Amino acid sequence: MRQSFYPQRHPKEFALDQVRGAAWSYAIGLAFADLVREAVTAIDPAVGAIVRVTPSLQDATERERRLYLSAMPVTWPLAEREEFLRQMGVAGHAVENIDPKLAFEDVRLIRLECNDLLIEAGTPAALVYIPLDAGLRVLPLGGYEAMTVAPRMPLGVTGVIRGAVRNSSVVAEQSVRVLMIPKSVYMKRWHRTLSPDELRRMLAPASADWVATGPAAQRRSAPT
Repeated sequence: MRQSFYPQRHPKEFALDQVRGAAWSYAIGLAFADLVREAVTAIDPAVGAIVRVTPSLQDATERERRLYLSAMPVTWPLAEREEFLRQMGVAGHAVENIDPKLAFEDVRLIRLECNDLLIEAGTPAALVYIPLDAGLRVLPLGGYEAMTVAPRMPLGVTGVIRGAVRNSSVVAEQSVRVLMIPKSVYMKRWHRTLSPDELRRMLAPASADWVATGPAAQRRSAPT
């Protein structure tokens, strides 16, 4: 019987390697088009000046692709973009390193009407959506309870980051404006992982509230 001279590795290590490899491949993919444009510019600056990198919609459904291509670009003035990001930050989203001058390039603005389908469960996650108004309802798979969506709450982020299919459908219950952000744009200009210190600071108010109002505090204040 032949024996392997390679050390045995835990299956979780192989899974971690696959995740790292996928993340590296995607990072290279994000930068590839920009590198091509830089190379073209180095060869011929005049040609490079007219080359424009556009986001890929390869994984989008045909319905999403048509919706995106027919939508209006976001032409908000800088002050309105800054205020929008500030409000997202107040809601707990990491926006400190988002550049308002660049983040809205290739972002589209659509308007849905009552009963319009925004996201279909089971389809690839190719875009992130951010509603500007109330009026969207999430319908999760698996029998979970439906929920409404607050304005400026990003939808579809987990699927875009993980490369997973949608686990919920989202429909409009009234007229609502929504931003459409292609996956490559979101990963390059919007997404940022919180550091451990940032996560602790973000969770600190909730932790303090739990200490003050949780079961232990209730027991301490209960009559004896």
